[in-house]
Amino acid sequence: MQLDPSYCLGRYTLKDFKAAVTPAEKHASSYTLSASVFASRWKFLNITDDYPGLMGVWSPSGLAGATVVTVSKRQPRLSTMDLLFTFVAHRRRGVGAALVKWALQYAFEIGSLYFRVASKFNSVEFYRSLGFRFWGFQKSGGSLSFFRFSPVSWQPSEADYDLSDPFIYRNVFTKHVGGVVNFTGAI
Repeated sequence: MQLDPSYCLGRYTLKDFKAAVTPAEKHASSYTLSASVFASRWKFLNITDDYPGLMGVWSPSGLAGATVVTVSKRQPRLSTMDLLFTFVAHRRRGVGAALVKWALQYAFEIGSLYFRVASKFNSVEFYRSLGFRFWGFQKSGGSLSFFRFSPVSWQPSEADYDLSDPFIYRNVFTKHVGGVVNFTGAI
């Protein structure tokens, strides 16, 4: 889905995010990441307003959605889309897709070799529609997508999901938080 033409990408701060929270977001159902969890995770990751991995989508009325992409300090460089949130009033307008596209391009352009996203069950089809493949289910109930970028493209549909890559294998099957406990293969 294309981004609504009246919307645009732009930086945001935690203050912007909190100001955009409505009662609907504060009481989001259990299958949706609530805005308060998003803000808490932002603080847990020790993200500051000048962090380069922040991007929002702005509508004429204010912040419509936001993402945070973190980047490992170790090699090989791994980017993780830690957070993605679209405010209820702006869903089904291309906000999430625009933020995912930005996250992938950002990671690719800064030289990340790998990309990781964990998705709640209700979001898996959204990510698949953007070309992601998932390895299976994590302890948390989420699904894990983990791949190596193609040397020439940021598109997940053109990425390498090869388990013979030791870094992919180690991250998919880690016994630590985030590994897959119910393996389905890269589907």
